[in-house]
Amino acid sequence: NPDDKKRLGQLRQQQPAIVVHDEILSQIRELIKTRNPQNAQNPAFLDEAVQAYLNGRPSSELGVWVWYAWENRLVHLLDEAAFIELRTSRNQLKITAAEQMALGAKRIGVVGLSVGQSIALTLAMERGCGELRLADFDTLELSNMNRIRTGVHNLGLPKVVIAAREIALIDPFLRVEIYPEGITAENMSDFFLKNGRLDLVFDECDSLDVKISLRQYARSQRIPVLMDTNDRGMMDVERFDLEPGRPLLHGLAGDLTPEKLRHLGTAEKVPYVQAIIGAETLSQRMKESMPLIGKQLASWPQLASSVALGGALGADVSRRVLLGQFRDSGRYYVDLETLICDKQPENNPVHPEYVPDMSALIPGEAPVCSDKKTADLINIRAFCAPDEPETCRRFLAGHRRRLQEYGIHNLSSLQPEWSNNPDCTVIVAETASGEVVGGVRIEKQRGKGVCLPMAKAVGAQDERLACLIQKEGVAELCGLWVAEAVQGGAIKWALNAYALAAYPLLGVRKLLGFSSPHMLSFLQSLGWQVETGVGRNGVFNYPSPGILSSVVAHNMAKCPLAERQRILAIRQGRHLPFTFSHAGGKKFLLQLECIQVRRYPQHQISAAA
Repeated sequence: NPDDKKRLGQLRQQQPAIVVHDEILSQIRELIKTRNPQNAQNPAFLDEAVQAYLNGRPSSELGVWVWYAWENRLVHLLDEAAFIELRTSRNQLKITAAEQMALGAKRIGVVGLSVGQSIALTLAMERGCGELRLADFDTLELSNMNRIRTGVHNLGLPKVVIAAREIALIDPFLRVEIYPEGITAENMSDFFLKNGRLDLVFDECDSLDVKISLRQYARSQRIPVLMDTNDRGMMDVERFDLEPGRPLLHGLAGDLTPEKLRHLGTAEKVPYVQAIIGAETLSQRMKESMPLIGKQLASWPQLASSVALGGALGADVSRRVLLGQFRDSGRYYVDLETLICDKQPENNPVHPEYVPDMSALIPGEAPVCSDKKTADLINIRAFCAPDEPETCRRFLAGHRRRLQEYGIHNLSSLQPEWSNNPDCTVIVAETASGEVVGGVRIEKQRGKGVCLPMAKAVGAQDERLACLIQKEGVAELCGLWVAEAVQGGAIKWALNAYALAAYPLLGVRKLLGFSSPHMLSFLQSLGWQVETGVGRNGVFNYPSPGILSSVVAHNMAKCPLAERQRILAIRQGRHLPFTFSHAGGKKFLLQLECIQVRRYPQHQISAAA
């Protein structure tokens, strides 16, 4: 191009100190190698092929010259088609040439450029799209640099500019649009639609109202949304392209709207945030950090390793979504701390004489002796539902109140019929004053006349569920809840472990349950497995059409050795009380009574006996 050639000459004349990097001949040679792998080690062939490629032209007039103005650097590169062919050649055949071409026509938006920067750069390196639109209103601060790949010379620059420059250094042909004001009501349409509709968007912002409004617009345009949450490798996938009526954030946001958020104070937003992120499934370190934010910690903790993992997950999942290789919605975890950890000898026999150290149940908890005098007592016990109608009423009221805090109002477990069922064993967590602060139920199947809660809830979705349930010795663990005042892993663990210790004493041979996506990894750590023979590989739409839950069955053989020993200790009455701390810092003493459960119709079985 004569005009470009003239401009290049003027630039070099006006910028005599410009740094020139010209490796065009090595690029041509490598391009020929990739096109002729059988001759890649033949120097004579390569020399001849390079000369044929030049065809008598000076190398300075081949390809393009790219001026990186902020670095005062001029780089000589192959033209666009050859550059993309060579730069992506090592993707094959993990990404085929046809798939690479298809991805090159895709447009991806990224909102929020901390985790989002890692995603955008990974997409650029893999060339998982042809255009990126980046939105973030923030500038780089030194504390951001524990996770954002950049240099200290960029402090004070907009994050979108830093990311766009990094991408240009990787691939100057990749189209990048920046929105340094972030996503607003005024530019939302431009971000999603200007110069071509987005094919996918990543939500990596911190603002709750932006998360909602972004999804509302994406759903209206049938554009899928991905979100990496930077803790335990959690990835949310919302396929609004395939499910245009899908509730936002898997229904976990309830009836939340940007308009409603404007009238909520910070404290009023907390239940929504907890419901959306799944507070109970956060990593232990994150749980310990949350109550300190704004007090001892300036902000939400993030690590470069977690952000880098988020970049990898985002690029991988978006590629498969865009190529039609992955079609589901849901919440997924790639938790490195549980995938790569000290191995537990699960094949070792359980020794009845083993008495577990209950202070180690929850990482970081104190042994009972240190805080017994100052900790408030919480007691775990079991009873037959008709024996204690008043306790059942308190259980139901607390459960209903807790679910309403999460925006759930029509759960089948909220019906009171179970309180009159002699085959329903209730397990409660009570304070010294008798307040019920958590609980769970074991409801046993009795012939074909009585339906378990899950049959009422989703039986119509798959007739195979009735065949699974209506067998002798089947029961359901249901209605698990823990009050906000004592929220934490300790009571949730204790209620589950107590139930798993008790159910064989009730004559139950198969224990079923329902699991939300954010509870699944916790339940699997106690030996629960998805019952893939029903629903869609175990998955049902519950408790509303847009929320997915899995039917799970307990298998003690799949329970890790340490957990089996703790459950056995509870069953045999040899467990010890232990203290735990609420997220707000309050101490509690948790004690589990010896299991006294009543089998229908009247006789008792004592675990100790």
